[in-house]
Amino acid sequence: MKRVEAFIKPFTADAIKDALQEAGVQLVLLSQMREFSDSNRYVEAYAGTEYEVDERPRIWLLAFVDEDDVDRVTGLIRTHAQTDTPLDGRIVISDVERLYTMQ
Repeated sequence: MKRVEAFIKPFTADAIKDALQEAGVQLVLLSQMREFSDSNRYVEAYAGTEYEVDERPRIWLLAFVDEDDVDRVTGLIRTHAQTDTPLDGRIVISDVERLYTMQ
């Protein structure tokens, strides 16, 4: 089993969640977070005033999938997260030794 984590832009979360559910992924966890990166600062303008931004809102998506489904799941995430702008997100895949469901 694999743990798939994706750090995505908030407005892409619903499309990704829906695509994963349609693909049969049974458990998808979403959580709001902020990404801080000193090396990726940029300037935004609001009401005629420019200001420097070093934090970005992100959604942390977590799913547990069979090893055979990793490429399909990451492909769905990449397809629906892509906005053709820099820093669309990241995907992390790691091994899961055991997964228990408490009842």
